[in-house]
Amino acid sequence: MGILKKHSMLFVAATAIIGLSSFEMAKEARQTPYYWFQYDASGTNLIPQSSAPSPSANSPFGCEGGDQNCAKAFTSFNMTSPSNYEPGTEAIVDGQPVLEHRESN
Repeated sequence: MGILKKHSMLFVAATAIIGLSSFEMAKEARQTPYYWFQYDASGTNLIPQSSAPSPSANSPFGCEGGDQNCAKAFTSFNMTSPSNYEPGTEAIVDGQPVLEHRESN
């Protein structure tokens, strides 16, 4: 009985460590607002916007996953004429551009 009491805290600690290490932390939700530009139907060309884009943490284009480019995030945009806004500086997170995808057509 004395040995069980003596080692019970060690057993509880080991069990907690093993149990907690088997879970993966959920990915953090995107918090940074970006300027989003949508790709055309081919998923290769970004479409200029006719009005200044509003900053948003997520794409406003309804991208739902898949393997084709849907929208790309930028930290800035350029007004090339009064009704033409083009992407500026590409948003990079962990060395990769911030993209959202859709199913291929």
